[in-house]
Amino acid sequence: MLVLYDGRQIYFGRCGDAKVYFINLGFECPDRQTTADFLTSMTSHLERVVQPGFEARFPGHPMSSRRLGRIARTSSSHQGTRGLQPAVCSWRRTSPEFQRFPKSSTIETSASRESLYFVICRSSQTLPSSRFWRLKGDPSLTLTQLFGNFIMALIISSIFYNLQPNTDSFFSRSALLFFAILLNAFGSALEVRTIN
Repeated sequence: MLVLYDGRQIYFGRCGDAKVYFINLGFECPDRQTTADFLTSMTSHLERVVQPGFEARFPGHPMSSRRLGRIARTSSSHQGTRGLQPAVCSWRRTSPEFQRFPKSSTIETSASRESLYFVICRSSQTLPSSRFWRLKGDPSLTLTQLFGNFIMALIISSIFYNLQPNTDSFFSRSALLFFAILLNAFGSALEVRTIN
């Protein structure tokens, strides 16, 4: 696994050792935080939390990417992967996939710069399939929203039942539309991750 922070390598080693490396370095992994989120938080000084007792090791926190990179280069995990570097260099020279990567990246970048419609079309193809796989993986949030909307629809419709079809009910109808839109707007707030 490779963890980059501002273009500098702050970890390179086995996936299973990455979390332990940063914990041993003196950073705290909050409860119920996944390993991926914890490793991502190492690249943001706003999310990194220093363990109690390690404050002397990090005077003037936040720590720069340069200092974390220097610590990573002298760590035992980096020393253990030095044998991989010749294999990586050999793969870069001989791999046809690596040779094709810069060209394909340039083509895709130039295509996206040439046409905004290209990006919109690609996104409109990718996002529904991504949403489908997220729904298939964990349908609980979507089913909860559907159930909640169904219950709220019954409650709202019972309040505004039997409105007269004239201008006297204009205010009530506009309040009904506003409330329905507001309810769905607040429903999307569940997908925003809270940061402590």
